[in-house]
Amino acid sequence: MITPVAVGWGTALLCALLSLVVVNVAHGEGQFLFFTPPIALGILALSFLTATIMAGAGVLTSLRSATMQEASQKLLALIIVPAVVVQVVPLLLRSQLTRWLKEVKVDGGQLLIIIVLVMAVIDVALFAAAMARFQRSRMYLD
Repeated sequence: MITPVAVGWGTALLCALLSLVVVNVAHGEGQFLFFTPPIALGILALSFLTATIMAGAGVLTSLRSATMQEASQKLLALIIVPAVVVQVVPLLLRSQLTRWLKEVKVDGGQLLIIIVLVMAVIDVALFAAAMARFQRSRMYLD
């Protein structure tokens, strides 16, 4: 799982760096613009957790698939539905979510911590399931 995590996380960090270059060229006006510390930590944590969740899901999917193409298609279907839900639901429920966050008095930093903890729990569960189901001896016999 190290290689796909490194590629995924590295790509995300490269995109974040590229966004800094673009923002500084377009709006820097002689000053260096950088992410605030919470945003920078959020980018590091969320991109790493996303990469590890995807790697864990990839391992579990590939263990149940006969071919790489089948595994890729299953994983893509597994990714698309949550990705659409995560992007569309907040747009549809924006005013309700904003009101709820104000009522429970959750700020951006606290929300980031909650999201990181939830993703970490998902990540640990996927990793544990992958380790429990992976059997190297079966790889050589198939």
